[in-house]
Parts: sequence; C-alpha cells; structure tokens
Amino acid sequence: MKDKAIGEIFEVADYGDAFGFEYYENGLTQRLRLPVYIDPPKQQTEEERVVKFMGGYRRTTTKMEYVSKLVTTAGHLPMHVTLASFLKHEHLRIGGKAL
Repeated sequence: MKDKAIGEIFEVADYGDAFGFEYYENGLTQRLRLPVYIDPPKQQTEEERVVKFMGGYRRTTTKMEYVSKLVTTAGHLPMHVTLASFLKHEHLRIGGKAL
C-alpha cells in the first residue's frame, strides 16, 4: 500500500527545450516526487437534448469521461510552478500511469 504522506512520482518527457527543461537525448526523462495525491476517478456525463414538440426530449449527443483531481498539501510557490510545468509536458506519468 502506498504511503500517502509521501505523494506521487511524476515522470515527464518532451522534445527539445520545453518549459525551461532540456530534452536533447532520446528517452531522457525527469522524475520527481511531489506532495500530490490523486483522488479516485469520478464519471462525468454531459448530454445535449432536443425538446420534442409534443413533450419529452431526445438526446442528440452524450459524452462520458472519467476525471480525477490532483490534491496537494504543499503551499509554497516553487512547488506549484514545478507542478504546473510538469503537467504541460507532452509525455506525463503519475504514479507509474501514463496520462
């Protein structure tokens, strides 16, 4: 079982110069443990409906996706700047899971 006091390991990669980090070798990544925790995913549903003339409605589109929140206990600006830059990378893994 993971120790929630430690946080999650972030691993990022990109191409060339990205967000102040340099990636000039194939396969070069950065790994950093941040005090961030991922809440279990929750399903979000979005629908578009058309109201029928005689009452009721008809669904035209339905979109479902799973959303997880990142929660942090750290309040220092440098950690938030690092987290924001890591989340913008082309390749991102959090806790060993590709996103």
